[in-house]
Amino acid sequence: MKKVIISKNLNLSFLSKTEGTEGVIIIKQDSIGGHQITLAEGNIGDVLLNPEAHTATILTYYIDDELTYWQTSYSPEDSNNALPYTLPFTLR
Repeated sequence: MKKVIISKNLNLSFLSKTEGTEGVIIIKQDSIGGHQITLAEGNIGDVLLNPEAHTATILTYYIDDELTYWQTSYSPEDSNNALPYTLPFTLR
C-alpha cells in the first residue's frame, strides 16, 4: 500500500505495466482540498476523490494484459503520515 498527499489536480499513468499486478493507493487531499485525478489512456474506472481537505480516498487497481482497472472507496480516517514512496506510476 502506498500513500501520497496531493496538492493539485493530477493525471495518473503507469511508467510500466506488469500483467497481474494489483495494489492499493491512499490519496490524501492537502490542507486546501478539492483536487482531482484523471486517468490516462489505457485505464478503466472512475477515480472520484473525496474533495474535503485532509480526507483520504482509497484507490485499488488491477493490471490486465493491456488495461488497468481502478476502483474508488473513501476512508473515514484522517491520517497525516503520508510517506515519500517511489510509485510505479506518474502523477502530473
